[in-house]
Amino acid sequence: MYMKKLFFAMLLAAMSVAGFAQRIDFVNVDGLPDGRYSDESSGVRITGWVSGGQKTGTWIECHSKSELPHFIRQYVDGKLEGVCFDIDKQGVVTKQAEYKRDKLDGEVIRWVRGGVTREVVSYKNGLKDGPSKICYDKGTVQEESNYKEGRRDGVTTWYAYNEKSQGPKVAMYTYKDGMFDGVQETYYDDGTVKTRKMFVDNVQEGLSVEFHEDGSVKSETKYKNGEVSGRVKEYEKGKKTE
Repeated sequence: MYMKKLFFAMLLAAMSVAGFAQRIDFVNVDGLPDGRYSDESSGVRITGWVSGGQKTGTWIECHSKSELPHFIRQYVDGKLEGVCFDIDKQGVVTKQAEYKRDKLDGEVIRWVRGGVTREVVSYKNGLKDGPSKICYDKGTVQEESNYKEGRRDGVTTWYAYNEKSQGPKVAMYTYKDGMFDGVQETYYDDGTVKTRKMFVDNVQEGLSVEFHEDGSVKSETKYKNGEVSGRVKEYEKGKKTE
């Protein structure tokens, strides 16, 4: 049940951040004279500065038929540089992103209504790199992970949804260069380990253990090169502990 809720939450998160494509990033200023740029089309006004045929300084795209900023971008020599913002129709910042030379570099933070944090993701040279946290719509943590050069690297932990408080852990997987490598665990609702597996280079190896809800061993299976090796051992509840 938790995994189903997790899937739908991830889908909703992806839909919520898709948004509408901003026009400001596609304004072509090549050949325009130096100085202030201003244009309005279909009720959307865009202003900024031009130098040497390139965007420079602060550029703003307003909401349709409004003076309220929708997107605020910073440019140096025609490339995104510094902190940029997305703002909703109520004037609330919904996204903050750091850029260096037109690539994401630093934290990208997204918020939903009420100022609830939806995600905080670290980037370096345009790729996810460093800690990443994804939250449910109420602000409780859905996923905590770490990335290296765009790939999961280290421990990723998923949590169940809970409207009033932080939900329990659902699963904890260990990655190296985007592949399973190390201990992989799933959990019962109370946080007790349900299964524990070992992977090396994305291939299951070693002892795989399934547990009863009281923490006693339910079964043991050995793996070699991703295949079962030997007999599966099963145990009655409470008969065997690690």
